[in-house]
Amino acid sequence: MARINAVLRRASAKANESLQEEAPPPPKRGQVVGFLLAFEEFLLNPRLRSLSTTEGKPIRLTGSKFDLLLALVEVEGKSLSRDELLDRTRSREWSPFDRSVDVLIGRIRRKIEKDPAKPSLIKTVRNVGYILTAPVRRQILTSDPAERANVISIAP
Repeated sequence: MARINAVLRRASAKANESLQEEAPPPPKRGQVVGFLLAFEEFLLNPRLRSLSTTEGKPIRLTGSKFDLLLALVEVEGKSLSRDELLDRTRSREWSPFDRSVDVLIGRIRRKIEKDPAKPSLIKTVRNVGYILTAPVRRQILTSDPAERANVISIAP
């Protein structure tokens, strides 16, 4: 019992120390605090791991769907095979018959495509994999609230 109490006491002390560490200072006015990846009418925020429309309507994605969409957006205009997508999004072993990417692509299409039966944003490249066809724009987010309303677009 004494050993258990000692371990609990040490763990509690370490937890208290980590809570008492100083928080980072707030960003200075006009400092870059992040970026958005914009394609079609969607905004993908890698830092917050969120997807929304340009009007601000949030689109709920699971972690694996978000990772898969982010992988496609990051390589804009290049096709990625199932193997590459699995390597980029999963840290687990996969088998040659793993169809999880296909299932997730279908679910993402149902959320972002106008007609999921005839996809135009995420196309299937036969015998290769998948490609995001929309051009992607990077938008810088700054800590200045006035500038946040006019997000600055930059070339990829």
